[in-house]
Amino acid sequence: MDIDCTPFDSLKDLMIFMFIKSYYCNSDVLYAIDLFNLYKMSDIPRNHILNFLVKINLSEKFQFLKFFEEMKDLIMFFKTLKTRVVSNISRCCKCMHNQFTISYFDVNLYTFIKGPLKCEMEKKKCKKCLTSHYLSFYTCSDKLSYFYDDFLTHEFISFTNETVFERTLLDKLTSDIIFKHCSFQAFVNSYNYYFNFILNIIEDKIFLQEKRLIEAWLYYRFKKSQQEFICIKSNISNIDINDYGEFRLAFCVKDIDEHLKLINRYLSKNFTSKWSGNAHHSQCLHKMCSLSVSVDGNHKINRLKCLNSSIYYKSKEFGNILTGCPNTPDRNSYYCAVHKNVDKPLVFNYLETKLKCFPNQIKLKQKGKLGNVSKLCIYDCFVTQDDKIY
Repeated sequence: MDIDCTPFDSLKDLMIFMFIKSYYCNSDVLYAIDLFNLYKMSDIPRNHILNFLVKINLSEKFQFLKFFEEMKDLIMFFKTLKTRVVSNISRCCKCMHNQFTISYFDVNLYTFIKGPLKCEMEKKKCKKCLTSHYLSFYTCSDKLSYFYDDFLTHEFISFTNETVFERTLLDKLTSDIIFKHCSFQAFVNSYNYYFNFILNIIEDKIFLQEKRLIEAWLYYRFKKSQQEFICIKSNISNIDINDYGEFRLAFCVKDIDEHLKLINRYLSKNFTSKWSGNAHHSQCLHKMCSLSVSVDGNHKINRLKCLNSSIYYKSKEFGNILTGCPNTPDRNSYYCAVHKNVDKPLVFNYLETKLKCFPNQIKLKQKGKLGNVSKLCIYDCFVTQDDKIY
């Protein structure tokens, strides 16, 4: 069916004008004409377009253009819909069955560009073995969970069934930590302030929680490091099956500290391989070269540590290194649980007097002045060397 679109050059231009009129200008037809001419760099007279609009209302051939009258409501409808995050699993990861019971539940999604969003996560439950498949991992009937092999490459990642993070956001945090010396708290405050107050694009404000971000980022970086250390990207036939199983294991986020320790057994070999390179090994022929790795001198430590300074680290390259006990003291004690029965005499400089006592005679005290010599109270945090405290 031929349609005369004059004064417009084509049906395409006519539809562009109707979109501008319906979506951006509401009832201000003259403003819509000006915007159209500006966009198309044309100079169609206003009265020509006004006469054409009268023609539209009288002709059945142009009834399809009424679609644009509902376009604004249609777009607003889509904006109210929740984003849906789904896995690309088509078969059960355990039994390879291809029939699922599908359901959805609400989660919070934190993105880099669009900010925090309410979304729905898909749950696929295998009808044969009852294995539940989520966005990044699946949970078997024995309650053990495992990540998908390629989950670190997905656009969205979840480590729990309550929170989803865009992978770009976690990578951005990594970059800010390295190059901007950004703290988790600063990143969270900046994120919430920008999306919830500056842009004010969220009616029901969804705030990013620092605890959730820390858990997700540590988990993400742990799995990235684990992947690098056990060479998941290389020939999988050369990988220890136990290491591969550890990579795929999806443990509870509250256990992240314990699992971070697993990195230690990969750290020395891979750290040396990555940062030393062949140039160093070709020049240093010492048989114990690079057996010791110093990651941080720990001089800026900002926490209490056990008072026992008689602990040595056994290094194959440098022998015994005096480090002291790194453990956190028990409550109301200067010693950790392992050394709580140690009670070596201490010497203090107090004004111009040297005072001697045993740690079990020291009681923690809140802010205030030191007591007299007979009732010595120490309330400051200190580091000891040679059992002398200043």
